[in-house]
Amino acid sequence: MEQAAVRLSNITKRFGRFAANDDVSLEVRKGEIHAIVGENGAGKSTLMNVVYGLVKPDEGSISINGVQRSIRRPSDAINLGIGMVHQHMMQVGSYSVLDNIILGREPRAKWGLTDRKRARAAVNRLSSGFELNVDMDQRVCDLPVGLRQRVEIVKLLYRGADTIVLDEPTAVLSPQGTEELLAVMRNLRSQGKTILFISHKLPEVLSVADRISVMRKGKLVATVESKATTEEQLVELMIGRSPAKTSGRARPTTGQVVLEVEGLYVHEPGSASGLRNACLQVRAGEIVAIAGVEGNGQRELASALIGIANPDRGRIVLNGQEITHLPVRARRELGMAFVPEDRVDLGLVLNATVTENAVLGPAYRRSPVSSGWMMNWSAADSAARQIVERYQVKMSGPARTSAMGSLSGGNMQKLLVGRELAGDVKCLVICQPTRGLDIGAKAGIYDAVFAMRDAGCAVLTVSTDLDEIFEIADRIMVMYKGGLVADLPRSSSSPEEVGLYMTGVRSDGVGTGF
Repeated sequence: MEQAAVRLSNITKRFGRFAANDDVSLEVRKGEIHAIVGENGAGKSTLMNVVYGLVKPDEGSISINGVQRSIRRPSDAINLGIGMVHQHMMQVGSYSVLDNIILGREPRAKWGLTDRKRARAAVNRLSSGFELNVDMDQRVCDLPVGLRQRVEIVKLLYRGADTIVLDEPTAVLSPQGTEELLAVMRNLRSQGKTILFISHKLPEVLSVADRISVMRKGKLVATVESKATTEEQLVELMIGRSPAKTSGRARPTTGQVVLEVEGLYVHEPGSASGLRNACLQVRAGEIVAIAGVEGNGQRELASALIGIANPDRGRIVLNGQEITHLPVRARRELGMAFVPEDRVDLGLVLNATVTENAVLGPAYRRSPVSSGWMMNWSAADSAARQIVERYQVKMSGPARTSAMGSLSGGNMQKLLVGRELAGDVKCLVICQPTRGLDIGAKAGIYDAVFAMRDAGCAVLTVSTDLDEIFEIADRIMVMYKGGLVADLPRSSSSPEEVGLYMTGVRSDGVGTGF
């Protein structure tokens, strides 16, 4: 019998009294795609961090190719042929794409200098061969999240790992990008690679995985053959019950215009498309979704709306007041809330506590959280507890002492959304609202957004997930090459029709330079 590529035996990892992994034993066969699924905080990422040497288990052992190994740091894992693409990408933002990919594995020329010509040729072969084309000369910090994900995947391929761990890799990809990545995974498997694949997207798990392991509350509850199970059975295993249904329906009537964009142009360094002559309106009691393949101007639009990017031309109006060049703080004081696509860099402070993150923004300057120059930490803790309880944020300890960085990606997202939806919000700009969330958490976020809409809030959401868009939107606008090319009612549209606009096959020229 062939040895397993990876065997975990009785792995236990505790953070204080919280058992992130509780006596987990798992075998991953050579040359298979093995998916790990479970709710947010179920222990999936912790277990993979144990495999990669980022977390040291309190108990248990790891065997690689039939030999018990001690993996104390990522370099040990890399030397054993294990590579990992993380949910939150570990990159040097000021470095170029090429330098990030070869960092630590630079080919050497004469006198020990980096052979950049050889490095460039090697990276080009990988990026083009796997259809992950990246601009090697751009700075990583100037790239949108989707392209940064591609850089990580190319970096992994460059290191030549035999066992590849992918932590939510498709969370930042468009439907087309997801299909391309799944094809890459199948190709890697056909060449003898072993893939561990964490995802909340059960249809893609069922389409690509050979076997699926389900985790719940730190324990491994089942491992099943993908061909012998269904999405409904996996959900039952993940959450121990049938998932709640969302309550949203498209509203037949809306109120006055809350957010208006007129002829907006934005160009950001490193952006291929920018934003060109964008025009849109969002009314009170309406959810407008911006659909599009990542990198077609969505980030520039969201950045301009919240005040992170300065428009070259055009106007932004909030409740009749022009805010085009107002700072972020002023916009938030006027009732605008913002959930960014990159929660780590723009939405949260990972080395601060959950309580501190829960009151970032206008809340920390208002009673009862603050009085003059003094913080009322009891009130801040109470505000944090309300978010934690409503959105079922899982932590290893009290909000006052738990570092934000200790939470799983999904729990970070729930805390961020809960914070932004608190207070008197007139306009919500929310990007990738449920990226990295499990089925139960998605339903909770959707219901919270529906409640905001029903209370008269104007909601603009940016998402690359067409299923999500058709779940929550009242109206769908499509972006392509920096322009808004369609404005469609959800009730009379289809994913296929939206897909034609997303890929440029069709264009109505709505608010663009076309």
